[in-house]
Amino acid sequence: SRTVQVIREIGQNALCKTTVLRQKSCLPQKKNKQNQMLTDCSSLSSVDWGERLTTKYEFLDVMQRKAASILQMNLGRVGGLMEAKKIAGMAEAHYLQIAPHLYNGPVGAAASVQLATASPNFLIQESMLDWSGFYADILEEPIRWERGFIVPPTTPGLGVALNMDVVRAHSPYRGERLHLLMDPKPYDVAADDAAWRQRWNHDKAL
Repeated sequence: SRTVQVIREIGQNALCKTTVLRQKSCLPQKKNKQNQMLTDCSSLSSVDWGERLTTKYEFLDVMQRKAASILQMNLGRVGGLMEAKKIAGMAEAHYLQIAPHLYNGPVGAAASVQLATASPNFLIQESMLDWSGFYADILEEPIRWERGFIVPPTTPGLGVALNMDVVRAHSPYRGERLHLLMDPKPYDVAADDAAWRQRWNHDKAL
């Protein structure tokens, strides 16, 4: 398709100028056949896929098609830590790496860290910056970072515990700006980029 052709051209041009670690989810999810067309292009071998897939059977289809080289299962979508570990093991048997997708809070992040620690084919972990601010406040002990690396916890379970005083102070949530809401003012390429990037910097409560 024309979309696949354009993505290939963009990726090839980028690779001529720099080293690309991974090309992340360029096509709508569940378009495994179309994504296979991207990976067939040798210069785009490190293609991520899977952040919106929900079952190990969908991931198996990706693996059998060789439609990705890096799988991005999201623990909140695929059924939790056990199912994600099964997918990671299947990926290892197909010589594929994993880069757990993350769009949610620190509990999901802690589960992803456990998956990464227990998976020899782990490549890289997505995050909400360094999980500081409210992501840290809502935990009794924040997720640790050192020089760009996540430090896995040594405490039992997921290694984190909620600070229930903070949870109660913010329950129920009455804000209007959740991470997954559509932006009320979509990006305008002709507009002032600096103004768009500062659109959330105001005194209104989250």
